[in-house]
Amino acid sequence: MKKLLCVLVFFAFVFTGINAQIQTPAPSPMSKVSQNVGLTEIEIEYSRPGVKGRTIFGELVPYNTFWRTGANATTKITFSDDVMIAGKDLKAGTYSLFTYPGMDEWTVIFSNSMQLPGGDGYDKSNDAVRVMIQPEPLEKTVETFTINVANVRNNTATIDLSWENTRVSIPVSLNTDEKVFASIEQVMSGPSAGDYHAAASYYLEAGKELEKAHKWITKAVEMGNGSQFWVIHAKAKIEAELGKKDEAIKTANQSIKAAKAAGNDHYVMLNEKLIESLEM
Repeated sequence: MKKLLCVLVFFAFVFTGINAQIQTPAPSPMSKVSQNVGLTEIEIEYSRPGVKGRTIFGELVPYNTFWRTGANATTKITFSDDVMIAGKDLKAGTYSLFTYPGMDEWTVIFSNSMQLPGGDGYDKSNDAVRVMIQPEPLEKTVETFTINVANVRNNTATIDLSWENTRVSIPVSLNTDEKVFASIEQVMSGPSAGDYHAAASYYLEAGKELEKAHKWITKAVEMGNGSQFWVIHAKAKIEAELGKKDEAIKTANQSIKAAKAAGNDHYVMLNEKLIESLEM
């Protein structure tokens, strides 16, 4: 029995060892970069191969030949807002970054394709933006392929590709000023109908300062176009809480009319129940 037990323990040890996974460093480790430029977020996910004593551009990466721009899977770049790449419009979204490195000029592609192309080469029909960029020589060797967002300003930045003794800076521009100006205009012009509605609804739920809540909800209704049945219903509820029975019934009927026009039976029912409770 002891001999059998020893044999079973031995085989259990052997099979455990076979199933164990040996962990080794990735030859081209993954990296993630996130950078805010103005009010826009740029995220980059890519693999980072090393020089490792090799000649990169012109040999390992032949000139004028498609390059995945990294290693392993595609390099992905995400823009939270619309941007311009070297003067060309690019919509918010996620793109693959592909290049054709040249001695004097690189073709840089932001592609809608999330897959690496097959042996027949890259299909231009997947291009979102394609631009030509002149590379810059670097005095100091960059051992590990690096993509970063540099030269950050409120409205501009560059996406820099650096490896070996070459850097390619891709200009990115944004409409930060337009977004900020719109935000300032909205805030400085005062609360919106939604702000008044939210504040009044909160006071109603808390049972606090209902006269103030009534002023706010009245303002929200006035700023609307008469179709916001949910706002009108909130006004009726506040009036009911204030004991303004006739006003609440009148307002609830306005909400019913707007809800029927919008095909919202739920709010029709809520208003009818409110009126029924007031008429009891």
